[in-house]
Amino acid sequence: MKAVAHVAGYPCRCRTAWRLFPETKFQTSERRRRQNELSAEKYTRQRRKEACQRESAYQALAGQAEIDLAFHTPETVSSWSARWSGTELRQYDLEDMFWRWSERFPSLEPMERWMMANQPFWSVMVESDALAKESPESVRQLERWMVPNKLMHQEAS
Repeated sequence: MKAVAHVAGYPCRCRTAWRLFPETKFQTSERRRRQNELSAEKYTRQRRKEACQRESAYQALAGQAEIDLAFHTPETVSSWSARWSGTELRQYDLEDMFWRWSERFPSLEPMERWMMANQPFWSVMVESDALAKESPESVRQLERWMVPNKLMHQEAS
């Protein structure tokens, strides 16, 4: 009778079958528990994979913004800000990129990060634009040569 219950199912109601075959109750509950665990693990893996893909896409976008910034001078950085502010990039990431980038340029030395900490980013762009315009032509020429793409800034001979 025990072997028949495993192959053909239970000939009687569940409670009676569990009383006659106590190990089947454990097997059934253990099987159900394991299926639930596997299902939960599957969805956890899917969510983790989606989160990793989102983070990877974000890092790629941030990398593109940083590469784009490398080709700007203080005179043109406001166009970079306008372009990338409308994307999914977080504002503080854009600001961090800008402040690291600004350390290279002599015309932006008067602009201190701690002084501009509570200012909106657009006002930082206005200030950087004003500082770039106020700087002497020799400094602006030097800054043009500091960007990687020197073909755009060559003067006609």
